Amino acid sequence: MASPSSNILIHNIYYMLSYAFKVLNEGSYERISGENFDNAYDLFASILAKGISKQLKQGLYREYINQSETLATIRGKLDINGTILNRVRNSKLIACEYDELSENNLLNQILKATILILLKSGAVKDERKAELKIVIIFFAGVDDILADKIQWQRIRYGKENASYRMLINICFFVLSNLVINESTGNYEFRKFGGEQLSALYEKFILEYYKQTYPALNVGLDMRDLHIDPSASDDGVVAFLPKYKTDILLHNPVTNKLLIIDAKFYSYILTTYRDAHKLRNSHLNQIMVYVWNHEADNKYSDVEGMLLYAKTENENIETGKVTILNRRYYIETLDLNVEFRNLRIQLDKIAEMILSA
Repeated sequence: MASPSSNILIHNIYYMLSYAFKVLNEGSYERISGENFDNAYDLFASILAKGISKQLKQGLYREYINQSETLATIRGKLDINGTILNRVRNSKLIACEYDELSENNLLNQILKATILILLKSGAVKDERKAELKIVIIFFAGVDDILADKIQWQRIRYGKENASYRMLINICFFVLSNLVINESTGNYEFRKFGGEQLSALYEKFILEYYKQTYPALNVGLDMRDLHIDPSASDDGVVAFLPKYKTDILLHNPVTNKLLIIDAKFYSYILTTYRDAHKLRNSHLNQIMVYVWNHEADNKYSDVEGMLLYAKTENENIETGKVTILNRRYYIETLDLNVEFRNLRIQLDKIAEMILSA
């Protein structure tokens, strides 16, 4: 059985997802918050079972697929080379190419592949598997696809398939964490975390502030470094990277800006000469963010924050530090608490800028 703390974390993954994907706040998913999960993949199975069931009521997404077929009468476009080859073979049939609306497309193939993997997994409870067995029946006309053969970069969303966005992201969480047990040859899951959980952590914080604090201007920023135009750059400016701040909280009343760099690591601190220290790269990064936004001369005050997901095996000192007359905050966000307490932690940060 899962420990109480891990069960809380898994439920918080669901709440984080519900901010990242607003569709999870709809009634068809409301039962999930009351269910018990032993691991993240059991949670993902529950979300997929309910989400695909809902999608089936609307109909599986269909798109035009190019078909080649030999027919008695022409359909679509004539395949001249194929038809000539038929004549050589003494066949009067016509080779044709045409587009046909089909459910056998990449998005549905990904859903099917994920369902089949979850059905074979010991990480998923029987009641979730029973739900998945009901929906897999409707994928009989969809081809099987291997998880490691999926071309994720080919996926494009539009109005006609927007309802698949959350489902496919859940599938990515599942399929990208598959590993093969060399002794049994079976698929197993890595513990959910790493880049996927880090990206979800950042997205959750951003969306929480957007949805909860309309009085703040909340967003991201992608920009070039500020370069002194009076100085010679020796032609290297074009090669300097853009940088993306994770979260900007701007109070339009006071014109104060708080830059939050959200960090999710298994270990927050690093060891240097037998002492535990914050990583230099993290502190340097937030300092560059603050300096560059100050250079805009748009804000009355600019502050920076490193917001770490709190780990079970580390306790770090949090608080404010002043470096070169600029204020920075080191804070942790405890994800192993009930969600209402997680919200309290986030609200305290928002109050810092609202009350300034």
